[in-house]
Amino acid sequence: MISELCLKDLYALVIEKKSITDAQLLKSIFTQLCIALKTIHKADYCHLDLKTENVFIGADYSIRLADFGHATSTLHPINKKAGTIGYRAPETFIKLNGKVEYNGV
Repeated sequence: MISELCLKDLYALVIEKKSITDAQLLKSIFTQLCIALKTIHKADYCHLDLKTENVFIGADYSIRLADFGHATSTLHPINKKAGTIGYRAPETFIKLNGKVEYNGV
C-alpha cells in the first residue's frame, strides 16, 4: 500500500489550532472518517485502535486512517483486549463468564 506523506495527525492538528471551530472542516473530517470505517466494516474487519493519533491529515485536509496492527475480523465475536486503553469502547472491558467477548462493529 502506498499513500502520500501526511505531515500531521488529527491530534497534532487539534493541538496546533487549540480547537477546530470551522464547521465545514469538522464535517469533512467526520464524514471521511465515517466512510473509512464503513469501508473497513464492509470488509468484515474492525480497527480496534481508533484514536486521533491514527487519523493522518493531508495538505488538503483529506484523512488517512492508519495503524491497523490491532485490526481483526468481525466474522466471529472478538475476545481480545486491544487498542489504547483510554480510547477503548466500554464493551471491551465487560467480562462474561470470566472472558471478554464483543462485536467489533
